Amino acid sequence: MELYLNDVYPYAQQISNYIEREIFQQKLKAGQKLLSITNLSKELNVSKHTIQLSYKILRKKELIVKKGNDFFISKVSFFIIYLP
Repeated sequence: MELYLNDVYPYAQQISNYIEREIFQQKLKAGQKLLSITNLSKELNVSKHTIQLSYKILRKKELIVKKGNDFFISKVSFFIIYLP
């Protein structure tokens, strides 16, 4: 995943948009565990706060859920994709 400094969207939105696309394209499946905030921040070279904001956006859309300190693709996201 590449982040663009001059993009219209801030990094947190770019990250959440990317994960959302991955869900809708079924590259990420319901129940699949996401990278931890720490690991994803290191991988993308952004602050933990940026990842927290990204995950917060996705939680508000009910695309991911938090269980303890871990984040998973929501089963709700599966139904959003397949509703006629």
